[in-house]
Amino acid sequence: MRKQYTAEEFIKDAKKLGDIIADFLSADKTAYEGIYGVPRGGCCLATYLSQKLKIPLVSDIKNRNDILVVDDIIDSGKTRKRFEGKDFAVIHCKADPNRLNSIRGRTYFVHKIDSSVWVDYFWEQGTISTAEEIITRQIELIGDNPNRKGLIDTPRRVAKAWKEMFSGYSINPSTLFTSFDAERYDQIVVVKDIDFFSTCEHHLLPFLGRAHVAYIPNKQIIGASKIPRLVEAFSRRLQIQERLGDQIVESLMRNLKPKGAACILEAHHLCMMLRGIKKKPVMITSSMKGIFLENSDKGRAARQELMAIISAKSIKQYS
Repeated sequence: MRKQYTAEEFIKDAKKLGDIIADFLSADKTAYEGIYGVPRGGCCLATYLSQKLKIPLVSDIKNRNDILVVDDIIDSGKTRKRFEGKDFAVIHCKADPNRLNSIRGRTYFVHKIDSSVWVDYFWEQGTISTAEEIITRQIELIGDNPNRKGLIDTPRRVAKAWKEMFSGYSINPSTLFTSFDAERYDQIVVVKDIDFFSTCEHHLLPFLGRAHVAYIPNKQIIGASKIPRLVEAFSRRLQIQERLGDQIVESLMRNLKPKGAACILEAHHLCMMLRGIKKKPVMITSSMKGIFLENSDKGRAARQELMAIISAKSIKQYS
């Protein structure tokens, strides 16, 4: 899910962060000798905090622990770890606070956000051109000339393709759950042979195949078209196949509250076909929750019926 972060939100949050830092410094009777903004995300916030706290901006922080390091967000935690031993301030934090406690140095933040949220900061407007610059550098690294006729427009086209390939980040799966009264229907519902395309997060190469999604209603059913949309919302991201199936099932369980949900994925991975072992096996994963996981007569019957439906010959598609 993407969040647009505006200048108005920034001013409000930067003031709040400044107050948090000022209160700590007052209580601890300590002071920072300088503020360092991590390029480029931390520069706006560092400038604001420098003015508010009356602490000078610095560019050299080597061998100095009296410096407050500032960034926009703690995401994977790698940047925070790089500045271990120094205090660190951000607006948004995705990392587990317990994990941050293991890093030497105090960490200030305003908002704890879920790891699935992508924040588009207002100072990053025009990222499409930044993406084009990155792709241009990649072409050079490969060993080709980005200025030759066949490649001159490639960075723009790739950036545009990325927007479609990774459109799942802009979709909140919870908004897809338009549900209806199941009336008395309480049998298995299966939507099978859903084509999906995703990108392996390890090598940034595609993997593609078919998804078979099932659930057993508990008072509510979902519109049939919503299940393929749900698959697309999670597959159009950087993924691994195992997590993709889990996310689809967990979203069904959380939003529809069925008696059980399952997702079987069959896929070819180009990272195995183009490199490494250079083979093209089919990888099959299953993710199941609720009654489909029960070690009971009902659970075994549900799994057996699901496998029978998936294995059955599909009706011919309309031409």
